Amino acid sequence: MKKLNLLIAGLLLITLSYAQDDSSDTTKIRFGNKNIIIVDGDTISDEDPPRIRNFESQWASMTFGINSYFAPDYKMDLPNESSFMDLNVGKSWEFALNLFDIDFSLIKNRVGLNSGLGFRFNNYRFSNNIILQPTYVSTEDVLAYKIDTVAEFTKNKLSVYGVQVPLMLSFHFPMKEHTLIVSAGAYAGVRYHIFTKQKIVTDNTKIKTKENDDFH
Repeated sequence: MKKLNLLIAGLLLITLSYAQDDSSDTTKIRFGNKNIIIVDGDTISDEDPPRIRNFESQWASMTFGINSYFAPDYKMDLPNESSFMDLNVGKSWEFALNLFDIDFSLIKNRVGLNSGLGFRFNNYRFSNNIILQPTYVSTEDVLAYKIDTVAEFTKNKLSVYGVQVPLMLSFHFPMKEHTLIVSAGAYAGVRYHIFTKQKIVTDNTKIKTKENDDFH
């Protein structure tokens, strides 16, 4: 008797979920989240796509950028006393490698916090033939330099490498096939390597120099 009751219940489930398209030889039967479609005698099983429940920021990535300066008044032009630091902006590149991210959903996978860990590499290419003086040469707690008016500089840059940790607030806007992610926040960084590098041509001789220092 129990087996008969189960069989009847199964038939009722099929009957309630049964639908046929009169315009074609297509029959659809649904069991929970699974569809069975019969077209001209062929059976096709199709599961509903699972709902996305994880909140992912996509911060783990590689980024490229251009380096420049802001003066104290937020202008791009440096004051006269700092003009020796003028950059060749077109060759002053930044590269960041963000390896890890951590995500915290706050509101139904639509709003959350993001953090992580990444490495940042900044290169500042100077327009002038300057040589920054390291701290063991400069007696005062200011950045000192000298200008080489004889040699030809083919490369003159300051490189700053560091580790960065962000804290961002992210908003997710679901679209038809994708999700638009808008994030805003800040990051803290620690410098772990700073150096200058020059490639100089003098008297038809190529010279490469590199100085490791924090340059104040």
